[in-house]
Amino acid sequence: MEIKEKIKLAPYTTFKIGGEAKYFGVVKDIEDLKEGVNFAKQNSLPVFILGGGSNLLISDNGFDGLVLKIENKDLVVGVLSDDLVEVVVGAGMLLDDLAYKMAKKNLWGLESLSWIPGTVGAGVVQNCGAFGVEMKDVVDWVEVFDMENGEMKRLLNKECEFGYRNSVFKKEPNWVVVRVALRLRILDDETLDRFACAREDEKQSFSPTDFSKKNPSQFIGRLSSEDERGEASSVTIAPQSSLRGVERSGTTKQSRKANLGYKGLEDLKNKKDLKVKDVRKKIIEIRGKNYPLSEGLGSAGCFFKNPIISKNEFEKLKEKFPETPFFEDGENIKIPIAWFIDQFEWKGFFEGEVGVYNKHALMLVNKGEGTCEEVKKLAQKIEKDVFEKTGLRLEREVVFV
Repeated sequence: MEIKEKIKLAPYTTFKIGGEAKYFGVVKDIEDLKEGVNFAKQNSLPVFILGGGSNLLISDNGFDGLVLKIENKDLVVGVLSDDLVEVVVGAGMLLDDLAYKMAKKNLWGLESLSWIPGTVGAGVVQNCGAFGVEMKDVVDWVEVFDMENGEMKRLLNKECEFGYRNSVFKKEPNWVVVRVALRLRILDDETLDRFACAREDEKQSFSPTDFSKKNPSQFIGRLSSEDERGEASSVTIAPQSSLRGVERSGTTKQSRKANLGYKGLEDLKNKKDLKVKDVRKKIIEIRGKNYPLSEGLGSAGCFFKNPIISKNEFEKLKEKFPETPFFEDGENIKIPIAWFIDQFEWKGFFEGEVGVYNKHALMLVNKGEGTCEEVKKLAQKIEKDVFEKTGLRLEREVVFV
């Protein structure tokens, strides 16, 4: 792996903000990662793991250490049962690229996460979500590399401690997500038959231990030669027998029904021969209407988390703001804080190069020349205003470096 010096980080982030990294390297496989970590230890350098650069605000002073950009993109599909498959993917693959590839194969589960920027690994760390689906709903297991002791560790779904935009990986700074296994569904007979045939064709090529090898690229093949993005699909069908002995989370099999309960997707419920690509197309259409990156603006996505409060706190809030929207979250209440930010007239507000996106009040944006300090000051003003008027303390979803 080549380690470069004084690399500007702004171009590697969707916010288009950030100073230089003292050292910078691109990780293509586990050996690159080990080499980078050893370099950092030998030179007493802190390490920052960079994915797709979304959900991130980097200091104007940059990072005085080693930045490792994760770009391992191995991809294997294993058949678990007649209508359930397991997708093992490198953490460096862009989440939307994976959603696209799975839509091409008509595998259900990731379509709701279409057009979310960032990598699969970062999506797991953040437990990102959209349209009623979060990463926790499809993750089977996660493999991490421990930078402190140099060991690999596999965590099952329950061990990941997924929460609202949270996971155990945020508590373990020495863990680097390397690979992720996702469980996706087959909801139509045509796709089921195609995978069943592929499984039979490949049976002689795999042994029961193949699927759990550290380097799945050893047996990557193709179901189709090229996808529309100009990349080889790199999808192998591993037979069901090859998955025996591989520890999995035991997640229950989901019913053969597409998730269309979110606002904007209702018109798809009556569509005959519904495909994953149909839902993905609709979701991209909806997201595109409220997406600053498509307008050339820098953004890290939703800047603040939606507050989760008790029902008693919610009743007090309603006394002052009777029209407050809400969602039930177990025994608590989740407040869509964008509604308040909009009510308090921050939506569309700008100070110099940074402001609040005029189509989505949770997103802070950069016209192109904004700085980290300007974003911080604007965020603090919004936080102060919301707290003084509602008593709600805003928690930032964006990671600060």
